[in-house]
Amino acid sequence: MAPSSNKRKRPSEAMADETPLPDKHHLFTQWSQDRGVEIRGVAPAQLANRGVGLIATKQLPKDHRILFIPEKAMFKPNTTLLKKASLHTASPQAQLAFSAMIAYAPADSQLKVWRETWPTLDDFKQSLPMCWPEAERGDLPPSMQQPLERQLADYQRDWTAVRETCVQRGSGEEEFRYYWMIVNSRSFHWKAAGRATVGSMVMCPFVDYLNHAPAGSACRVTMTAKGYEVTADREYGEWCFSYPIASTLHSYTPLSHSQTSSLLSSPQRRNPHNLRLPPKRQTTNPLRLHPPRPKQFR
Repeated sequence: MAPSSNKRKRPSEAMADETPLPDKHHLFTQWSQDRGVEIRGVAPAQLANRGVGLIATKQLPKDHRILFIPEKAMFKPNTTLLKKASLHTASPQAQLAFSAMIAYAPADSQLKVWRETWPTLDDFKQSLPMCWPEAERGDLPPSMQQPLERQLADYQRDWTAVRETCVQRGSGEEEFRYYWMIVNSRSFHWKAAGRATVGSMVMCPFVDYLNHAPAGSACRVTMTAKGYEVTADREYGEWCFSYPIASTLHSYTPLSHSQTSSLLSSPQRRNPHNLRLPPKRQTTNPLRLHPPRPKQFR
C-alpha cells in the first residue's frame, strides 16, 4: 500500500477540476486586458462541479484592487440604433438586451470572444426558473415565488416593447429572451462622471466570473469617474475561489441577495450539477461580489 501523504492540500484542491480550462477563457482574459481591463492577482479556473470561477493566484491583502473595468471596455446600449427603432423609451434592460442581440449575434462579431464565455441557452433552460414549465416553478420555495413573478412580468413587458422591431429584423422571441437573460444576470448601472444623463445599464467584461453575494460579505464594487473597480473586502489566501452558479451564470442586477437566489437557484431534479448559492459562511473565504445599487433601482 502506498504511504499516505500528510501534506495539507490547498483549499481549492478539493474543488479543482482536472478538466483543463478551455482556451476560450484564456483568449477572453487577453481580450479583456487588450481593452484596458486590469486583472490583478486573480484568474479564471475550472472548479469541480461548479463551472468556471475566479481563483486568487497570490495572497491578496485587504483593499487590494482585484479588477478595474474602464468605461471604454464596457458594453453599452446603442443609442443611435435604439432611437432609429423607436426603442429609446423602453426599459434600460430591454435597451441593453436588444443592443446586445444586434451586436453579439453575428458569427463574425468582434465581441465573439466575450460571447463564447457565456452560458448557452440550454444552460439557462436547465438553471433559470423563468425557463421552466409552470408546474416545475412550483418546486421553488414560497419566498422565491414573488421575485420570480416580478422577473417574468419584467420580461413580458420588455418583449412586448421590442416584439415588432425584432420581427422586422428577423429575430424571434427565443433569441431576444436569451440576450435578455444574459443582461439580467450580468449588468451594472453606469453613469459617467459630470454628465447630466440618468445613466444606463452596461455589461463589464471579466467581472462575469465573480458571483453575487449579500452586502457586507463580498468584494467591494465601486463606480469611479473612470470605470468600475473591484477591491478585496478582506485578506484572501492564494487559491481562494469564487462560486459560479452555472457556467458563467452570475448576477450583477440591482436585486437583493434573496431575489437573486430565487432567480438563479433550482431544485435538484432540474439541476444536474446540483449547483446552488453558497452558504453565508465559507471556510475558504470565497471571492464574491456585491454590486452597488443605484438609487433609481432600489
